[in-house]
Amino acid sequence: MSINLDPEAVNGQSPPPPGRVTTILIVLLAVVIFVTATAVLLIMKQRSEAMALLRPTVTPGRLLTTATPAQPGKTPVATSPTVTGASGRATGTLPLSTATRQPGQLPLSPTVVSAAGSPTAAPSPTKAAPTVAARAWYFGEGASVPPFRTWYAILNPGNQATNVMLTLYPENGKPVQRNVAVAPGTQMRVLANEILPNAAFGAGITSDQPVYVERFTLGDRDGTTSSGLSPANTWYFPEGETADDFTVWLLVLNPGATPANLTVTYMIYRPEETTQPVVKKYVAPPTSRLTIDGRKDVPADVMGIMVESDQPVVVEQSLYFDNQKAAYGGGGATSLSTTWYVASANTQEGFTSRLAVLNPNKQPAVVKVTMIGSKSGRAQDSLSVPPLSKNDIVLNEDMDGQLVAAVLESDQPVAVVRATDYMSGGDNPVLAAYSAQASATAAGQWFLPETMTGSDYDSYVAIFNPATTPASATVTYYTDQGQPISKVYTVAPMTCLTIRVADDVTGKTVVAAGVSSTQPVVVERTTMFRRSVGASSSAGIPAR
Repeated sequence: MSINLDPEAVNGQSPPPPGRVTTILIVLLAVVIFVTATAVLLIMKQRSEAMALLRPTVTPGRLLTTATPAQPGKTPVATSPTVTGASGRATGTLPLSTATRQPGQLPLSPTVVSAAGSPTAAPSPTKAAPTVAARAWYFGEGASVPPFRTWYAILNPGNQATNVMLTLYPENGKPVQRNVAVAPGTQMRVLANEILPNAAFGAGITSDQPVYVERFTLGDRDGTTSSGLSPANTWYFPEGETADDFTVWLLVLNPGATPANLTVTYMIYRPEETTQPVVKKYVAPPTSRLTIDGRKDVPADVMGIMVESDQPVVVEQSLYFDNQKAAYGGGGATSLSTTWYVASANTQEGFTSRLAVLNPNKQPAVVKVTMIGSKSGRAQDSLSVPPLSKNDIVLNEDMDGQLVAAVLESDQPVAVVRATDYMSGGDNPVLAAYSAQASATAAGQWFLPETMTGSDYDSYVAIFNPATTPASATVTYYTDQGQPISKVYTVAPMTCLTIRVADDVTGKTVVAAGVSSTQPVVVERTTMFRRSVGASSSAGIPAR
């Protein structure tokens, strides 16, 4: 017995013709497809609009960065994108800048507070580029190979404690990191030798509160210093020499995750002779430091130097002489200017100060120099600087036997550094030197992270007022114990006031300073070594 399950047949009705059934099914299928397609398109459009709201706008020619949300009391931190590329080095073997230096007696070092904790390996450079923090300072020079000692003076002028991350980038090996906490209103020193011994390195320091940092590297009897720097694509050094026993080293830190292609241009200066620049190419590996021996590139010459890079890098310069026992140098300028200020030059007995001017332009530069002496008032002179070259003006020729400030005005953008030579050592005098970059602008607030005093060191703060009205300057001294000390000074128009730090902070040895003025001034620090032959100086850091 067969069973008919068609409802219409069961009800006694005949089924519809086969053609009609087919037509109905096709219409129903078309309706389902249309409704489904419409829904899918609507969902895709809504998702695209939502993603567009989350996607940051990218300006052509700029890196895309994202920011982490700010936590209470912390500054938002921008994170660079991951960049990968083939690694490479310059042809040939470049020695460590400390490898050929002869060991000898270290000058007495100040008390150095080492950071607690053990060194930890930094994240792999192939996974992410370095963090670009709102508070970040970098250095190209650093050495812990005996007899060298390197420390970082970290000033926290704020009213909140700050967490600081120190990253050391060795020439050979992975970066090493150390965390330290700096109390409010204090200065802390961190000795790199205890973190990364027997190495040549650059450094990066980041913090969650504003800090100001200076590097000190002491060697045989002398050393170099630099205020904190920021990565840039071009660096200028008006001072350079490889004649006699002089050696110039360029210390390049590449904190990024991709190799940096460098062009180093040595702009030769020979009086009464037209010269052509000497150009050399190098590659700075990622998250590492590269040392360039200028004496190998340009033996026996006087020069200014320009370093150009396709990646942001940090470049410092160290000049050694007297059998590599004496040294001076520091960070370069990252831009040119037609106006420069120098707050502290010394032309007293035994001291010779000069202003070195680098002209990287294709036109000659004429520079007017206004000198303000502590005894003789003002004097003016001029200096002609050939194109793609450098030239110096010796301040002793116009302003001998005194302390001198200066204003330089040029008809072409140039870079300027002040360098001072002096004879030191009592009955057996030897030549020493120190230098500082000139300042392109005056500012109302400055910081000097290292102004050490005591039986071994004597520091001076120079405040130059280039305006035509008096300035009231408040100098605040910070120690490792807190309780800042403030002193107020009046700086007359177009004069420079020099303050001996020890007179203001009797009994203190670990000292930093801040200068706040009622109108823009220029600030520098000079430190004389009392028990060894040497000195150092650096321009102040304008407040950020």
